Amino acid sequence: MKFIKKLAGSNRLKAIITEFTAGILVVMYVTFLLMPNTVGIVRPDKRIGKMDGWYYEENGEKIKPELPTVIDKVNHGTFVVENTLPEIAYRNAAVAFYSQQQKVKVFLDEEMIYEYPERKLAGDMIPSTWNFIRLPQDSSGKHIRIEISSPYKRFQGKMDSIYYGSYNSLYYGIREWKFPAFFTSLFIGSMGIIMLLISIFLRKFRGYRREETLGILFILVSLWLSGVSQMVYKSVGAEPRHFITMLSALFCNVFFLSYLEQRVEGESQKITRTAFYLSIVSAFGCLILQITGIKDLVETSNYMLMTLILSFIYACWIYGKKILAKEEGYNKGEFICMILILLAGMVEWGHFYSKKWHTFGVCIRGTVLIYTVYLFGYYILEIYGTAQLNRKLSKQLQDSEIQLMMSQIQPHFIYNTLGSIRALIKISPDEAYKMVYDFSNYLRGNIDAIGNQQNILLSEELRHVKSYVNIEKVRFQNQLEVQFDIQEENFYIPPLSVQALVENAIKHGIRKKSGGGCVWIRSYKRGENYIVEVEDNGVGFDLKEKRKKGSVGLRNIQFRLEKISRAKCELWSENGKGTKVTLTFPKIFRGGVRAN
Repeated sequence: MKFIKKLAGSNRLKAIITEFTAGILVVMYVTFLLMPNTVGIVRPDKRIGKMDGWYYEENGEKIKPELPTVIDKVNHGTFVVENTLPEIAYRNAAVAFYSQQQKVKVFLDEEMIYEYPERKLAGDMIPSTWNFIRLPQDSSGKHIRIEISSPYKRFQGKMDSIYYGSYNSLYYGIREWKFPAFFTSLFIGSMGIIMLLISIFLRKFRGYRREETLGILFILVSLWLSGVSQMVYKSVGAEPRHFITMLSALFCNVFFLSYLEQRVEGESQKITRTAFYLSIVSAFGCLILQITGIKDLVETSNYMLMTLILSFIYACWIYGKKILAKEEGYNKGEFICMILILLAGMVEWGHFYSKKWHTFGVCIRGTVLIYTVYLFGYYILEIYGTAQLNRKLSKQLQDSEIQLMMSQIQPHFIYNTLGSIRALIKISPDEAYKMVYDFSNYLRGNIDAIGNQQNILLSEELRHVKSYVNIEKVRFQNQLEVQFDIQEENFYIPPLSVQALVENAIKHGIRKKSGGGCVWIRSYKRGENYIVEVEDNGVGFDLKEKRKKGSVGLRNIQFRLEKISRAKCELWSENGKGTKVTLTFPKIFRGGVRAN
């Protein structure tokens, strides 16, 4: 259980899942986009119009509804509308209407001329679709009857407008009519793909990015809205279109909560993470119900939409609270967009269960488009700003590394070390041999650190530290004692970060103290962090005075620790008692990653 929890919280696992999902979605989206679904290439006559005069019988009385409408009284989920065909003045006459999760049968003088679906579809699904019914040439004046039925209660009795005209005019005219909504949906997905690709390409600047998740979310929303745009598709069948639409809607909440979990911090992040895991369980639960035939995705779609609305209510509450508290990283623009989407979702929910059901998707499509364009612009600017900042920081890091290295190799230290080696050659050749080895290791470590922005293992850093300590022990004999208490050494830190602290402790703490002193170097694990301590019992200093004057060396160390490893550096010192520096490396960043 502990392994599963650790795996679930792993950023690497999240990155793998994100990349895998992104790959599948991009392939699906591009395939969908490249399908030959051209609009307006053929422009036949425009003899299209709504066909009036439809009626249904209730208690022996003919009632003429105004289409589109919802007929409250249906016979076991089935209702019938009838009419008399007008004089057909051209060939290829047809009628067309949109059915939502409904079975359709069309009769001409009691002879069935059209049925949808023609065969039993996978999972007994009944996808929404446009019905184009070709009429025989001799249909003028004949009686036409349309039977509509649905196993889903909320789709029973719904009848869209019925259009009449030549087949080609209906087909291409409806495509042009629905194209703006379809194009808007595709535009949202295109923005998502651009954001996703840019985020993956620039990941080296900022690790695992929430923008990747946001890009996937926009692609899912695009596929969902494209599916409910009532577009007439030339090459995409009803079954794959239905599954793509329903699966996209199903996982929208998962990726929205995933984005939110990466967006917030503290206790809110823990609550959101729990909601995220529950949404995954919920989504796969709906899939299992579909596969086992207990309940299909249409029956659970109410639940999907309700959880998505609740997630937006929760997100608006968090954002509102953070903005009122004036916390950084939460902008009012995104908060307003979320409120607009929430309000649009509630309006759409109301329309779906009213006589305005045929307008479903208009409000949500517009608000999601606003949200997409806003966040796309916001994050593109942020990515650009991050890239610029990283270039600046890279130069500063390089400068600080050179300054740090030069501060470590002072001419007087080299002269004194060489002088000690020269004296030892006559007195103790073996000691001189060992000191030459330590000195060469010390110089190599410092020179290798120039321009090296990669972290190294603490164990490697400690070898460098020991080389330096061995040299100083030879020079200062019994006045210097160094004690190591290393419990954890298999994690990464910036090079020279500990060595510089040890050198400062000896140079400014022990050497200035009469009779010498001791330096303690410790490492251990505490919670989700690795701790490194360098402490001495030297002369110490006034911390407030030191901060006023500033220390270039210490400032360089702190800068490198923060920018390379997100580590914290805490300093304590007191005159006559000594100094203690504590480095805290979080596990979740490269600075705290354990070696394999």
